[in-house]
Amino acid sequence: MAVADGHWFASGTATIIGPRLAVTAKHVVEDYEQRFGKCSVLAANVLEGGKEGALWSVSNCYSSPFTDIALLFLSPVKGSEKAENYEWAVCPMMNLEPPEVGSGVWGFGYPNSEVNHLSSENEEQPSPTMKIKWSDRPSITTGTVIEVYFVSRDISKMPFPGFQTDARFDGGMSGGPVFNENGELCGIIGSGYAPYEQGDRWASFVSSLWPLMALQLKVPIPGNEAIDTYLLADLANAKYIRTLNLNKVTIELNGDGSVNRVGFRK
Repeated sequence: MAVADGHWFASGTATIIGPRLAVTAKHVVEDYEQRFGKCSVLAANVLEGGKEGALWSVSNCYSSPFTDIALLFLSPVKGSEKAENYEWAVCPMMNLEPPEVGSGVWGFGYPNSEVNHLSSENEEQPSPTMKIKWSDRPSITTGTVIEVYFVSRDISKMPFPGFQTDARFDGGMSGGPVFNENGELCGIIGSGYAPYEQGDRWASFVSSLWPLMALQLKVPIPGNEAIDTYLLADLANAKYIRTLNLNKVTIELNGDGSVNRVGFRK
């Protein structure tokens, strides 16, 4: 959700990958910026079957130049007891190798999200508590992998690595998780195109996870308080996030320490 000058706008889905770390589609964040310019970004995860929720502030956001994925650093919103006392469960295992063509995948997301800021003007006593009404419709989708792109699909709609599936992705599901047949996180929902004619299948696209390992960060986290720049791959090596096939990811650095390219050994 983006908040700017009294405007509240909910769109997109986020996927938690580690303590205080989540990812979403980069175009979700870019859409916020295009709509509002400078804005605050909030995230909420639904708990106890929708009876409770933890509200987070996105304190830092890093967008990858190699894929349509952005990494979010989450901080508890003051007053959100569920976030302040949140006990991090075991986060999904991230399989950096794309699923095979013909295999099944499952996706999850929140299409058609809505948020309303509930005014306190009619209350007898002013309250410092902010009240919002956040409405979501959780959606699960399944499909088959049609094609895998280790470089890109094209130079406009998908100029980065990913794969195509016939699973249905509706608006608002962008940034949601895609799982393979082993229940491992294997990609992030990107875009979906409805069938053009009767009998056609959905054409949906998923961003692969492996390019994200080359993302350069400069945010201290517990156990890695150094302020020097590091790679997300370093957090994978330190087991802060759980990954498979990290050894197949190749990262080439420039002389100044910046990332030149990232690749994947098939």
